[in-house]
Amino acid sequence: MNVNLSKIFRFAVNPLWLRWKLGEGGIWLFNLLHAYFATCDIKLSLAIGLHSIITLCALYGYNDYADRLRDRHNPKKFQPFVEEINNNDQIFLTVIIALTGLSITYAWILFEYKQFLGLILLYVVNYCYSSYFKSIPVIDIIIVGIWGGLITILVPKINYLMCFIASAMTSIAHIHQIQHDVEYDRKTNVITSAVKLSGFTVLIKNILGLCTGFLIWQYTRNYFISLIIIIPTFIGFSSLSIQTKWYIWRIYFLVSWIYLLIHFYGAKIILQSLYSYYSFSFYSPTGMFRLLWAL
Repeated sequence: MNVNLSKIFRFAVNPLWLRWKLGEGGIWLFNLLHAYFATCDIKLSLAIGLHSIITLCALYGYNDYADRLRDRHNPKKFQPFVEEINNNDQIFLTVIIALTGLSITYAWILFEYKQFLGLILLYVVNYCYSSYFKSIPVIDIIIVGIWGGLITILVPKINYLMCFIASAMTSIAHIHQIQHDVEYDRKTNVITSAVKLSGFTVLIKNILGLCTGFLIWQYTRNYFISLIIIIPTFIGFSSLSIQTKWYIWRIYFLVSWIYLLIHFYGAKIILQSLYSYYSFSFYSPTGMFRLLWAL
């Protein structure tokens, strides 16, 4: 059995890295931004962002392990990595278990008990989805939404309304993914919502989008930022590709998330924290350099 550091590194990071290349797995950025707006502590925010990345590597890694045989027939997957997993499945599973242990230990040190329990529940939900619920229409969308909400608990200050919004956003993201994979899922007999209930899935996506807009309005009372949801919802009925529609939804998600953070924590506090943290002066070249480096 050929084991080396290069292979271990690939097994640890590729599950997330390959999804980033496909435009997936960006929810860690929500936690990084939330942590910074909530604490104004750059070092703590980076630590939380790193924890989210390690956790996603472990979560996606188990998903890849559970799907390792089916993924041989998925053209969207990077086949050399799929074959490497299948040829070294026990090593890959060991790396994923080690990442999970690291993520849990990291959370024990970093978070309070609510976030820690949320992380344990997240791993349970991820296991249930990958092993049991991936092929159950409608349930697959619901459980992925719960998955996304639990990930956004992993910040210093839990805001449950934002977790609900993140949950709806993650469900919408999942719908785009299964719509994009619908032909592959049909061939491999994975009965997702997009395979079994194609038209109903589009309806669910639009309802979730409107719910997201309503929750944002409920939270901010800003009609403009709430009604922007009409744009990606309307485009959903166009002839554009699934990928293009998904990029438009992602822009909406990011803009909305940043606006929610600004509304809840205030924009001024961010600049004030940079000022106090770096103690810069407009007349100090060193201070200005520190500020620019932070930005």
